[in-house]
Amino acid sequence: MLYQSFSKLALAASVAAVFAFSPAQAEKISAGLKSELQGAMMDYIDYNSVDGKFVYLNAAQDRVINYFPANLHPRILKIGEYFVLCSDFKTAEGANVDVDFLAVESEGELRVIQALVGQRDVIRRMMKAQMASAN
Repeated sequence: MLYQSFSKLALAASVAAVFAFSPAQAEKISAGLKSELQGAMMDYIDYNSVDGKFVYLNAAQDRVINYFPANLHPRILKIGEYFVLCSDFKTAEGANVDVDFLAVESEGELRVIQALVGQRDVIRRMMKAQMASAN
């Protein structure tokens, strides 16, 4: 399972996450919460994977693309009520792809609700909008 292959990465990311900070964060995220969020992300990846491949429908290209997990980023952003977890995946050809996961707390549970593949600009715009509304 992908969950097992991510376990070492998650441990390293959890330790590193304690030291991560982003200006988009209105509040610090505890190490425990970061660990829970990463677990939710790994569950989402595992649930949406077949034979070790993360299956993603690219609506803009009208096709399904398989991605392979490569690296978890320790930084987790808090944008409003949402959390954004960043990671690197690879295509079958070996090209790097940014995959960001949008998570939220609902009914006392952390859930990843969407994967954004190659759309880091969307995250940047969300961060800018939050910073502008805070000023």
